[in-house]
Amino acid sequence: MPTIGRDKMQEARLQARAKRQADIDDKLAQIDRVKEAGGDTAELERELAELRDDWEERRNARREAKKRARELKDEISAAIGKRPQLRWNESEEGRAARAGVKEQRGAEMQFALQPGQMVRLVNDARVAHEGQWVYTKTLPKGSIGILIDPPTSNMSAVMFGADVWKVPTKKLRAADE
Repeated sequence: MPTIGRDKMQEARLQARAKRQADIDDKLAQIDRVKEAGGDTAELERELAELRDDWEERRNARREAKKRARELKDEISAAIGKRPQLRWNESEEGRAARAGVKEQRGAEMQFALQPGQMVRLVNDARVAHEGQWVYTKTLPKGSIGILIDPPTSNMSAVMFGADVWKVPTKKLRAADE
């Protein structure tokens, strides 16, 4: 048995509402025509009142359903409760464990690159002259150079051609890979 998606259901409901509104508009136009002709409009006005009552009833039913859904959602969330907050272990062991993590985070990263090794750039890299912190040039991806010093977590000294540049370490890989 095929299922109808949410979008199709909403579209069908919109079409039904539009049809009901069109019926009300048609009934109003019919009443105006009968009044102009001098006829009795009592029966048409009763039908119009029934259409409007149906319209109001459906609208109120939608409002009530939404209200019930909100109340149910509030009731469920109240029954579930809130998640407990994260509590720090304030004992001496807990403080020592957190201090140990801070030491590990502050530790210098270790790399498989050695001074004198051929390295290449995996991305375009903005570089600065050795001893300066102002980026003056961008070297293209794939450039090959010689690693001068052991790499640090941030920058490494690499010789490209005759110049020594400070290059972000994360953009370096061994050239023989």
